[in-house]
Amino acid sequence: MQRQASVVIFGGTSEGRELAEYAESHRIPVLVSVVSGYGESLLRESDMVRVHTGALDETAMRQFLQETAPKLVLDATHPYARVVTEQVAALCRELDVPYQRVLRGSEQTASAETGKAALKTAPVFVVDSLHDAVECLKQDSRSVLLTTGSKELEAFAADPAMRERIYARVLPDSQVLKKCEDLDIHGAHVIAMQGPFSTELNCALLRTAQAGWLVTKEAGKRGGFVEKMEAARQCGVSVVVIRRPVQEEGISLEEAKERMDAYRVKSPDASKTLDLLRNLVQNAKDSELGEKQKDDFEQTTQSVRTLSMIGMGMGGGKQLTLEALEVLKHSDIVFGASRMLNDLAPWIREKHQKAYYQPEKILDWLEEHSTCQHAVIVCSGDTGFYSGSGSMMRELKSRFGTAEAIPYEVKVYPGISSVSALAARFGISWDDACLASAHGRDCDVAALLKEQEKVFLLLDGSRNLKQICRNLKESGMGDTMVYAGVRMGYKDERKICGTAKAMTDIEADSLTAVFLERNKHER
Repeated sequence: MQRQASVVIFGGTSEGRELAEYAESHRIPVLVSVVSGYGESLLRESDMVRVHTGALDETAMRQFLQETAPKLVLDATHPYARVVTEQVAALCRELDVPYQRVLRGSEQTASAETGKAALKTAPVFVVDSLHDAVECLKQDSRSVLLTTGSKELEAFAADPAMRERIYARVLPDSQVLKKCEDLDIHGAHVIAMQGPFSTELNCALLRTAQAGWLVTKEAGKRGGFVEKMEAARQCGVSVVVIRRPVQEEGISLEEAKERMDAYRVKSPDASKTLDLLRNLVQNAKDSELGEKQKDDFEQTTQSVRTLSMIGMGMGGGKQLTLEALEVLKHSDIVFGASRMLNDLAPWIREKHQKAYYQPEKILDWLEEHSTCQHAVIVCSGDTGFYSGSGSMMRELKSRFGTAEAIPYEVKVYPGISSVSALAARFGISWDDACLASAHGRDCDVAALLKEQEKVFLLLDGSRNLKQICRNLKESGMGDTMVYAGVRMGYKDERKICGTAKAMTDIEADSLTAVFLERNKHER
């Protein structure tokens, strides 16, 4: 994964996700750091947005910032994550990296007096610490709906009597659920849900838990503070509000977006298009052309999105042409089956990749990511021979109707095909061969050989070399010469040659291609 980014966002909060979405839609390269895999799952990676998952201690964070070399760091961590905020701020000062704390709006928080006014039917206790919150709950033995997250669970679960009263609302993350298990919080006492939570849902949870207490942080509008307070009012539940640790200095979410705007990028084609447009419009003015001609210039100079299909050949990545490598170099995203993306790793290591090979999924993704200008699909084998490029062309025509309506400039770049490579390996010609495939389709090889003296065939796991040879032997064509290339293009490539009847017990990988040459005496 490419580590460098113009902007690094320390997130995991709703603010961090909103900044990532803004970066994607405005073509701002960002790297978002989140602690958990669950936080990662809420972010959508793209050509502009990359995600780092995992907690970082001071040493790891210093290395992370040195490797990413950001021009701006935005700290959008939770308001109560003071240790992380202090660590990030200190390291940014040390490394001379511009840093901004993104503040969560606090306009919806309540003081003790305003909270009591809002909760006319139940008291509000505003405290300064977790310890004070626990002591407050000891006033009685009613059940507690705890909405402060998983990081502070230990403080409430330390006392066995208190632990039995807790109903902990936490994120549905495997590590968080394990932590609940380790703290002996089980079953219905664990409410694993992702917000936002409406007043109605908060009421339902309070009633299900038969709670007499609700514990919340002074989390502001984005933390669902208002909905919690209203639900507590409706249910007649006492509330403990834990104040924010300190009054922070920083910038608003909108100000953070404005700071990010300085790092927008344009695709090479877009820059060229803008330059061309300026020149054409200026020429139009110089020539005193009318408005219609100027409009025509603008329409013809719009940036065109490209969709390139590249033939991978047999496999291993070494059958790519220089032309195809140049296309990969300038791509924004590369689609393909996992095996092919792995084969291309040396050339696309820093590219955004999606293990999609279904045309529908690829086109859906491209429609959702309109800023992606140069998409590449890698196809196995030859782009004109039972290839994914054919199904993609059919899907494009089916989806958009006519070639003129397709919103992409579609290009196809063939690689070295299996048929030419196999012929070269055995020094045989294929100008008189019949080309066929048993890869994922029915193929009566014996019947085909009765009509054709030489057949090229792609195999797969269900129609493998051993089965083909046995079928030929059973059909009275055991003397057929078989030239097989197994895993061509890979380091463990094998060449096998012999008659069909001599190869009925040979095990071979599903990535096998064969030439079958019928004995002229067999019919």
